[in-house]
Amino acid sequence: MSHSLIRALPKNLKISVLCPLWLKPIYQRIAEVNDIYPLDLQHGKFQLSLYLKTAKKIKGKFDKAIIIPRKFKAALIPYFAKIPIRSGTSANIRNFFINDIKNIPHDKNTPWLEKTLKLINYKQKPPYPKLQIDPNNQQKWQQKIKTKKLIAFMPGASYGKTKQYPANKFASLATVLQKKGYEIIILGGKNEKLICDKICKNNDNILNLSGKTTIFDAIDILDLCQYAITNDSGLMHISSAVNCHPIVIYGGSSPFYTPPLTNNKTILQTNLECQPCFKRFCPLKSYECLEKITAEQICQNIS
Repeated sequence: MSHSLIRALPKNLKISVLCPLWLKPIYQRIAEVNDIYPLDLQHGKFQLSLYLKTAKKIKGKFDKAIIIPRKFKAALIPYFAKIPIRSGTSANIRNFFINDIKNIPHDKNTPWLEKTLKLINYKQKPPYPKLQIDPNNQQKWQQKIKTKKLIAFMPGASYGKTKQYPANKFASLATVLQKKGYEIIILGGKNEKLICDKICKNNDNILNLSGKTTIFDAIDILDLCQYAITNDSGLMHISSAVNCHPIVIYGGSSPFYTPPLTNNKTILQTNLECQPCFKRFCPLKSYECLEKITAEQICQNIS
């Protein structure tokens, strides 16, 4: 999602990215990025020594830092590195570490991308992300899959159940699409393997790649797919940045706030009064916003 901001920057800049280690493969596929400084961050830990070590490494190399996350910790390395201009959203105590403060409301009444582009005062139509493909890696996967009628299922969403279309509905959908001549592959991380396995439980003809691919692989595989049927997730955003048509199912989150950043997309939502709730679990315990979306509705958007 940050690629839109990167593409909106002047073309003559040298751009480096400071990011968590697991995001490094994404930025390696972004043409405009010159250097990457990956951080081996440990969830829930305050790694001051890592911040200081990284700041020392980048000190004197940059004129400006654009700090996208609102978290306090995100502002520390640019501050310790004494980068002259440090742009970021106003967020209480961290304002001490930012000297180019942008007063952007922290709410979901403005699309995430629009708010992010305000960090660089960009007011034109946003450029959409576009990830590069590795032809050799893609050819390797094409030889394994051996079909051009390919649909990816991405049933995971780390945020919570309000973003997860039920496994039994994905399973029913797979049967319908296979009768139409499509091969179904499933993509997801190791943490999503349980829900992926449920979809394949009674269907041996699904290629279940959950936990078996890298982010590099996912990019190249999704570029081979005609469609990706997906929740509002990280893989959804990857599918939007390659040659694929994402069909995105929204439950508790909002297509207004975090849509797939492409013109080639389909949004499915039930538009209940309680949507979007932005909760991890349904307050009503019904998950009706997801349950009401049928396989027939999804198939209507597949030629």
